[in-house]
Amino acid sequence: MRLIICEKNIAAKRIAQILSSSKAKTHYYSHKDDKVPYYKWDNNIVIGLSGHVFDVSFPEGFSSWNKVNEKELVKTELVYVVTKSAIVDTVRHFAKSADEVIIATDYDSEGESIGLEAVNIVKSVNPNVSIKRAVFSAITEKDIKESFANLKEVDVNLAHSADARREVDLIWGAALTRFISKSSKKTGNNFLSVGRVQTPTLKIIVDRERERMRFKPEKYWYIYAELKKGKKFIAEYSEKKLFDRDLAEKIASIKPKTARVIKVVKKKIERKPPIPFNTTEFLRAATSLGYTAQSAMLAAQNLYLKGYISYPRTDNTVYPSTINLRDVLKSLSKMRTLGPLARELLEKKDLKPTHGSKQT
Repeated sequence: MRLIICEKNIAAKRIAQILSSSKAKTHYYSHKDDKVPYYKWDNNIVIGLSGHVFDVSFPEGFSSWNKVNEKELVKTELVYVVTKSAIVDTVRHFAKSADEVIIATDYDSEGESIGLEAVNIVKSVNPNVSIKRAVFSAITEKDIKESFANLKEVDVNLAHSADARREVDLIWGAALTRFISKSSKKTGNNFLSVGRVQTPTLKIIVDRERERMRFKPEKYWYIYAELKKGKKFIAEYSEKKLFDRDLAEKIASIKPKTARVIKVVKKKIERKPPIPFNTTEFLRAATSLGYTAQSAMLAAQNLYLKGYISYPRTDNTVYPSTINLRDVLKSLSKMRTLGPLARELLEKKDLKPTHGSKQT
């Protein structure tokens, strides 16, 4: 039996449908009060995890702020504990009889870490089974089938890089939160939280707020004239902002019946098309349109899981080689707004997309 392990249930369902040509059926494995979905066809089973199924923690006895010195938190060996026992037991159940296991989690450090968790679960009950990795950047039929035809090894170093970040977050947060809170005598419900990301972010916010409070507003005036020759257009005063009210009023009081063009400057401006989004630029663009970062990321994740876009959590600014640009343009050509532009591009012999400098 071939066991395929995905990062989430929605990804498992889509991958099963692609690989089975929509023949896969939904089943449920019962675990106490929980039912874990899986997808089966022929000799294949696909299971979706729920992100990380283990969490990093301190050993027992380290929860007391008074009995444990902060230095001990840094030196102690951390442990990984099961957080989603129903899913872990389901993977163990099917792994026992598996002849082949394929890890099909998202291809980034976090996905590799989740995949390595699955590997460890499988090896705990079937240590000699063959385990491979399907590497893909989009859940499309083409990407999935190509990745399963060219299986790789699990990148243990990449997984460990994500685990190191998780461990640093825990140690940093716990040790410094306790130290700062105890030093300032703010414990219990009034403790001061410190975190690897939250504390520098708070510093940026505080600095910006102090800058705002120091700012002294000054009044200024704009001067513009509404001109007309055939059609109306607006002409601005050359200095844009005027901080001298008397001067502004003096200039504004001049109301000639005609205006004369004394100089014409022509410029040719070339605007290059944008490069593919990385996560940061995508969120910046989304928030400029009024979306919150959380809602934008959730929408992007759902689009990825349904096969509409490539993996959104990335620093990559180069389109994957597997993407079929003509297929994308054909889809866009049916749209009322983008259709004419897409059809114009389809007439070109070669399509050369823009790209950034970072390829991961």
